[in-house]
Amino acid sequence: MPIALPGEGSPLYETWVMLLHGYGYNFYRKDNQARADDLLVRQSAGHFIGEAAKKLLQVESDYQRRHLPPATREHPFPPAERLAAHRAIRDLRQQVLALEATLRGLPAPPEDKTWMRHRNELDTLKKLLVHDVQFVGAAKLLDEQAALVRADSPEMEAPLQGVREHVELLRGLIEERRRMLLIPLGSL
Repeated sequence: MPIALPGEGSPLYETWVMLLHGYGYNFYRKDNQARADDLLVRQSAGHFIGEAAKKLLQVESDYQRRHLPPATREHPFPPAERLAAHRAIRDLRQQVLALEATLRGLPAPPEDKTWMRHRNELDTLKKLLVHDVQFVGAAKLLDEQAALVRADSPEMEAPLQGVREHVELLRGLIEERRRMLLIPLGSL
């Protein structure tokens, strides 16, 4: 015999709803929905940035295998310019990973009375969502640019330049988003 759960209007159901509200959960309020949508959009952008970092890790491994020979008695150290190119790939990959962490950790406007006194939370969340959709496009372009990088040549400066430009574009978008959350001094 299946167990029947209480429906809307029953005292037990109302108790469950009160428990949810006690933890701060509100069913499908527009601001909560916009906050969740913003998180999903940034998660999608983070996925593409993570994929770009994986591609750069593969390039780093390929470069090391192809252009950094194992040490021998005659040549105990690889050429300095090749080590510098390998280091540049690794540093760029680490910048991309840091960018992903920064993007995923960006704040949304807090739910407090002080914040609400200075601006409408729902309007701000909608503006952030529109802005954060740009992250997805820029992150996808970064991923596509990282896919173009190959370790065929010992010279890596030119192939990495396109990735650097996309990283700077994403950094600019992050700073723009941070400025959107600042409260103008005139409204204080």
